[in-house]
Amino acid sequence: MSTGMIIITVACIAAFIIPFVWASKKKKGFSARVLKSLDKISKENNAKISQSDVYGRSGIAIDETNSLLFFCIYRDFQMKEYVLKIKDIVKCEEFSSSKTVGEGETQKNVKTREGITFTTTNKQASTITWEFFNADYDPDFDNHDEMKTISKWVEIIGKLLV
Repeated sequence: MSTGMIIITVACIAAFIIPFVWASKKKKGFSARVLKSLDKISKENNAKISQSDVYGRSGIAIDETNSLLFFCIYRDFQMKEYVLKIKDIVKCEEFSSSKTVGEGETQKNVKTREGITFTTTNKQASTITWEFFNADYDPDFDNHDEMKTISKWVEIIGKLLV
């Protein structure tokens, strides 16, 4: 095998592998930022996270002892952080919206938004929405398991509301 052929083979292999490595590092980078943010807002509220989940650019956590929920999402090049007292929640439910794309036989339903909506006792902000996925911000994100996880959190929070 000639030196030129070896160089071309190595370049082709690198061109194939590098995008996967880059995507993996990018995903891990967002997860680390989200976890760090959840940890920060829990400490600011003198809380300790007892359970958490991270999905792409968003994360949710709970402190069952102090009955606090934490949510953060990395959007528009900044981390947005939210805290909600469980005692202020009247109702909690998941939401999902989708749109139909394509025509004829190529027509399919595509998720556009997924998250949790809270009805609270606060008269000024009676409905609070935590959006885990929005296709406008995360068109390349694979949200295949996201609804299962959102359902899990609706169930966890629902048990605490009773």
